[in-house]
Formats: sequence, structure tokens, C-alpha cells
Amino acid sequence: MRKPCAVCGKGYEDPFRGWYEVHLLRVCSGECFRRYVYEAEFPSFHPDTDPRIFDFTDKMLRSEYEVKFNKWLHAEQIPHLHEPYKFELRDHSRYVPDFCLLGQVFFEIKGIWTSEGKKKFLAFKEQFTAPIFVLDLKALALITRRKR
Repeated sequence: MRKPCAVCGKGYEDPFRGWYEVHLLRVCSGECFRRYVYEAEFPSFHPDTDPRIFDFTDKMLRSEYEVKFNKWLHAEQIPHLHEPYKFELRDHSRYVPDFCLLGQVFFEIKGIWTSEGKKKFLAFKEQFTAPIFVLDLKALALITRRKR
């Protein structure tokens, strides 16, 4: 199905993903991804003043998708941190987004969603104002492909 890019408006092929469709960042290329991250207005994020946010110390990349995204971010020189914070949810469980770019927008890299992962992601969206997007394999392949 053709969808419009959130940055340039160009239509591109993007299949339906199910429940997390609404949480994808709709961009057609790595260039549009970069522009969105640098130019979008995000709500203020203040980890130092929110008692529900903790520094996180386990910095291990947990999947091939995270490794691929991390390498691409380094190559593009986009400032980012891998799992910099953990957030305490209302049920006292913790949620740790995979990446924080420019200290203001989070990305969850997903291959397979467990029911627990889905529950925590949706609870985070409901309880925190920090912007978060999902990158799955198709979205990751789209933004990291090389220009011709």
C-alpha cells in the first residue's frame, strides 16, 4: 500500500503491520528520517526531574536489528544513546526504549512483539509524553538502504 512520507510527502510502498502501524515513523528514506529527527518539534523531555525515570546501565545491543540501526546512526553521525533510561510504569514494571536520538525522541526496534513487550510499549505511550516510534525490519531496511 502506498503511504505518504511525513517529511517530503512522496508516496512509497509500505505494507500494513497490524496494531503497531500507528506507531511507525512514516518516512521514505534515510534522508527523510534524518530531516524528521532534526527538524521536528518534540515535547520537552526532562529525565532529571521525573522520579519515574532512571539511568540504565546495561548497554548491550540485543538484536541484529539494533546493531544495524546503531551502525547506521554512527555512519550518519546522528547523536544517539542505546537504552539510556528505564521508565517505571504504573504497575511498577520497567520499560526500556532501545534508542534515544538527540536526547529527545525514542525508537523501539522490533522484530517480534511479545505480549509483554506490547503491553509495556503501550503503557509507556499512555503514561509518558516522550515521543517514541517503532522501527521494524521493513522500516529499518527502508531508511538504511544505500543511495544509488
